[in-house]
Amino acid sequence: MWVRSLRIAVRASESGATGYRRRGRLAFPQLTVTGQPTRLPHMKANRLVLALASILFFLSGAAAAQDLARIVTKADVEKVTGAKFQDGTKPMPSQMLFMQEGGDLQLSVEVEPRDVASTVRSWEATIRKMQPNQKVDTIPGVGKDAIYFSARPDSGALSADYDKPRVQLRVAIVGAKTPAQAKQMVVTLAKIVGPRVGK
Repeated sequence: MWVRSLRIAVRASESGATGYRRRGRLAFPQLTVTGQPTRLPHMKANRLVLALASILFFLSGAAAAQDLARIVTKADVEKVTGAKFQDGTKPMPSQMLFMQEGGDLQLSVEVEPRDVASTVRSWEATIRKMQPNQKVDTIPGVGKDAIYFSARPDSGALSADYDKPRVQLRVAIVGAKTPAQAKQMVVTLAKIVGPRVGK
């Protein structure tokens, strides 16, 4: 949430509080100091923009540069499932979704920035707190640490942590014929796309 606030702050400093240019110069926002509005000097505002941009860069790492079209392709999904799929779509900037042609299978791949405390183990603890009997499997060979769980017989999801950049990969499926098929397809796809994260 505060990363989004930083983005807003950077945009505000770049374009001005009102979002327009005034006499060829950027109209910078006003700050209130001891109850009096004070306009930032041009050079100080530029330094603020650079500082905020630097902080945002280090927080997000290279996650913002992740090209999902390079991480997962329709060919990858078709190879794993043995079925024909439509071209991938992006319901969100961090997610690529593939839907089977003439079938019910849907597979998605997401790559999102995470903070240090947001790990698959913290996610596992949340799952077990909500559903104490929920089975959660550790999956070796994907990222730094990975888990798989399924809430329904036709679905499943794998989440994996990465440190360079600090992101979390999530591969999910809906519409599988059996729980075993759901897990096999998700884990296989995750092991194909996982090594591409951060490349």
